[in-house]
Amino acid sequence: MKKIILLVSCVVTINSCSSDDSSNSVNSNQFTGSFSAVMDAGIQNGVPVEVTISESNRMFNVRITGANIEPDIVLTGKSFEDVIILDECTDLCYQGDGNITDAGLIEIISGKRTIFFGVYFPEDGDNASDAILFTVEEKL
Repeated sequence: MKKIILLVSCVVTINSCSSDDSSNSVNSNQFTGSFSAVMDAGIQNGVPVEVTISESNRMFNVRITGANIEPDIVLTGKSFEDVIILDECTDLCYQGDGNITDAGLIEIISGKRTIFFGVYFPEDGDNASDAILFTVEEKL
């Protein structure tokens, strides 16, 4: 009888540990896909944009397009717990004249995918501490 109880205890313990219990990954289905959003940045608020988020090998690619967005804004990031941490970019990756700060992330807030990132313009002598903060919020 003791052997049966020990065997059942081992099976329960093994089954309660799952490979998807990783503490540093997100459910990519929550984030991936295309959606309409509104972008706020500096004095430009309520700019309509389209966002596409794709995932490959736990790396996320974000493309933000819109009538006033030229060229497209492209961001990359990695999953961490329940957010995506966006990568910094210092080679004029924001529309050819700005850099992305290292403080960006994507999270789910009230059921909406929300993207936060900062842009600074080295040509103006600015650095990451002078960044313009961008918020892109999914429209439901």
